Order: sequence, then structure tokens, then C-alpha cells
Amino acid sequence: MKVAIDYTWEPEELQHSYEFRITAACEPGEPAVMYYPDGSGHPGSPPTVEDIEVSLGEVTGDEGTHSGLSEPYRSELEQTFTYQLSINPALLADIEYRLFEQANSYKEDHDDDD
Repeated sequence: MKVAIDYTWEPEELQHSYEFRITAACEPGEPAVMYYPDGSGHPGSPPTVEDIEVSLGEVTGDEGTHSGLSEPYRSELEQTFTYQLSINPALLADIEYRLFEQANSYKEDHDDDD
């Protein structure tokens, strides 16, 4: 399931805050089944987040808030944030947690549609 969240990143060294739109494919995983009535079972699978995409939304600093679409260093900021996800396990875990929350919320809201 494709999921999107907004995430505010406030790196101390840049003295700005950056609102990113993060999208990813989330799969909830499958619980383990110890034994079916026929004696078989399966170990289950963990939830996964794949194909994370990052796009800059708004930038807030001393001069106020403006659209990130017009940010001259937009591509570099998106790459920097993506790099931070790769080297900062706590940041990545927080993003994945929020994506799973959003996916579960969407699933709960639409379970009655079936």
C-alpha cells in the first residue's frame, strides 16, 4: 500500500525547519501461525517499508515560511534528508513508525468498504 506523511526536519546546524512529504510502499507483514489444524504453520513475516521517496514541501526560517518548490537548493536538501535516513537509524525508525501508523489508520478507515 502506498502511504504518504508530512515530516518536519529541524537540523540544528541549518537553523531552518523543512517540511517533507514522504511516500513509501508499506506492507503490514503477517503474523506467525504456530499450527493449523492439519499440523502445518508458518513463521510469519515482518512489516516492511520500501521505495521511500522524499519531496520538499515548505521551508521555515528567520524570513518566514515559503514553498520548498522554489527553494534553490531543493534537490540538495532532499538528498541530504535521504542520506540522513540512511545513516540515522533512529530517524528512519521514526519515519517508518509514522508510515505504518498512517497505513494502519487508512486500513481501519477502509475495512468497512469491503
